[in-house]
Amino acid sequence: MITTQARGGFEQLFKSAIRANLGAAPEDTFEIEEFSDTKKIKEKEVLILTISTYFFRVIAFFYFSVNDATKDHFARKNRLQEKGLDDGAFYDAFAEFGNICCGQLNRELGHYFPHLGMSTPNVLETECLGYMSSLNGKHVQHFKVVINDSITFYAALCVCNDDTIDFAVRAVEPDTSTGELELF
Repeated sequence: MITTQARGGFEQLFKSAIRANLGAAPEDTFEIEEFSDTKKIKEKEVLILTISTYFFRVIAFFYFSVNDATKDHFARKNRLQEKGLDDGAFYDAFAEFGNICCGQLNRELGHYFPHLGMSTPNVLETECLGYMSSLNGKHVQHFKVVINDSITFYAALCVCNDDTIDFAVRAVEPDTSTGELELF
């Protein structure tokens, strides 16, 4: 069983990781909303990463298509705007985004669960997700992500568990230090 509180915690941490790592510029805006009609997802490929511990597995899916708008966004994100991205460089940049995003999710989950491990990014064709039900996920949530009202992609979070999962995301207190030096 995954409690309602834990489901909300997984979703909150996942959305926070996307927001923190998807921007190409400080002025970028994001809308992340729950999305249930997966038949409307037309992206051709999906990036998949997993975070695992002894009693659960989180699988993150990032659906995408290689197109000019998405390539331009990741070129700006990686400060390569004047060069642009060929397809190979785009795949590397998108995989690195997924890796960093899930790395942040992994670190945040580490506050609540010990012994977490994370996979390397894998790209599959979207048709492979027809087998997603065989993962036996107890909590699956899809998200529509819109960047600057112009670029849309989709993400999904799937949590598979062998034990009861319950945790509450704690509010993080802002760092109030001013960077003073401490002399001994």
